[in-house]
Amino acid sequence: MPDIIFEEHQAQKDDVTLQMYRKHPAADGAPVLFLVHGSSFSARSSYDLQVPGHPGHSLMDAFAGFGYDVWMVDHEGYGRSSHTESSSDIACDVEDLKVTAEVVERETGQASAIYLGQSSGALRAGAFANACPERVKKIAFAALTYTGKNSPTLIKRAERLEEWKNNPRRVVDEDYYRGVFTRDVTGLTIPELAPAAAVSEMEQRRRQRAQRRLLRHLCQFTDRRTGKNIVSGTDHSRRP
Repeated sequence: MPDIIFEEHQAQKDDVTLQMYRKHPAADGAPVLFLVHGSSFSARSSYDLQVPGHPGHSLMDAFAGFGYDVWMVDHEGYGRSSHTESSSDIACDVEDLKVTAEVVERETGQASAIYLGQSSGALRAGAFANACPERVKKIAFAALTYTGKNSPTLIKRAERLEEWKNNPRRVVDEDYYRGVFTRDVTGLTIPELAPAAAVSEMEQRRRQRAQRRLLRHLCQFTDRRTGKNIVSGTDHSRRP
């Protein structure tokens, strides 16, 4: 396997900061592959999961090893990106992919990429391809629900439609993330995968909460040299 470089980048969508991840061979010019996560897990839990004692679960590592320049992003409200009041619907996520495509072009010199989306990520990638076809060389869908017609899973979920209309933001905890692997069918993964994914998500949420607490704390302080708030830059100086 060639030497693989890991990088982190950020994209800005108005006031929303989007956390991006990249793994690529040391040589320049590799084809760009952008992985789009679904609605349950953020980017690294979806495509770069490290399962103790069971290597080989990172799709990023696999494709980087095949010679691809692999990118992904935590969509708004996921992972290490800004957590807002948005429910991160498909239209919102298309805007995420627009600004991240600009970062990819700036860093690689390539204006278009191959996109792979899984589950709701397939819907996101497909909607992005419709909105910005010049940005998409090829596209691949995994676990895509097309119309949902006669889908037993969606019929079952439709029973809670009114509940979700009134509150489109799901409540999540470690049990929820573990349950993703058993809510429709069991026995498709090794037993260690579900707890590893759950721990990955909860750790990212703890880190995000800690960052928000730190930011609120810093907002109370003023740079004594300039009289400005050290976070917002607002001038709090009492000097004339």
